[in-house]
Order: sequence, then C-alpha cells, then structure tokens
Amino acid sequence: MDWDSDPELLKIKNEFIDSLSVRLAELKSITAKMESGPMVQSDSTSVQFLAHKLAGAAEPYGFSVLTRISGAVDDLLSLNEKALGLVPMTRFLKFLQDALTLAVQSRNDPEALSNDPRMKELISAVEALHD
Repeated sequence: MDWDSDPELLKIKNEFIDSLSVRLAELKSITAKMESGPMVQSDSTSVQFLAHKLAGAAEPYGFSVLTRISGAVDDLLSLNEKALGLVPMTRFLKFLQDALTLAVQSRNDPEALSNDPRMKELISAVEALHD
C-alpha cells in the first residue's frame, strides 16, 4: 500500500505516527512511576497492553521493526513472573522507549528505522531475551 500517494491514507499514517509520541509519553510516565517505587500489577498490564497494540498496529504503516520489538516485549511480559525474574521491567520499558523514539524521529521513513544501527542493536537485545 502506498500511503504517501493518497492524501487520506497519508493523513491516517500521520495520525498513527503522531500517536507514537503519546505512547512514548505514557511509557516515560510509567517508567518514572516505577523508578520512584515498587511496580504494581497495573503498570505491568499497561506496558504489556501498549506493547501488544504497537505490535499489531505498526506493521501496516511500514514500521516492521517496531512490530518485532513490541511483539517480543509483549511475549516476554506475557510470561510475567519468569520474564520479570530474568530482566528488570525497566529494561523492557527502555527497549520500547528507544524503539518509539527512533520511530518518531524517522517519521515518514520507516525504512530508515529498519536500517538504523541502534534499532538493529535493540532487535538483537530483545530477541536474545525472547529466545
């Protein structure tokens, strides 16, 4: 699908990209809350829900890398106590924050996101945890 050639599709794509900033702000808020005290179940649930939504929504807009990272984090969080015992929750949040930040920066060039060396590092790190 060529999002950029149809003005209506481009508007929808831009709305999705704008929503990434909102999701990034949500993650930063949860991270700040967790750094100031113990994590509560609602924080874990919020992060998993956000990761799950991103995993399903990013691909059609060309952000396949964001889909891979979000999907892996969603899978890890669904393991809950096993995953949380292996890696601190803040590390999951950091992966998602970095991925979202890079996606927002690449804005209309999802391919640039796929080729970004920082994103490749993130994918390797998340997939190593996932295995």
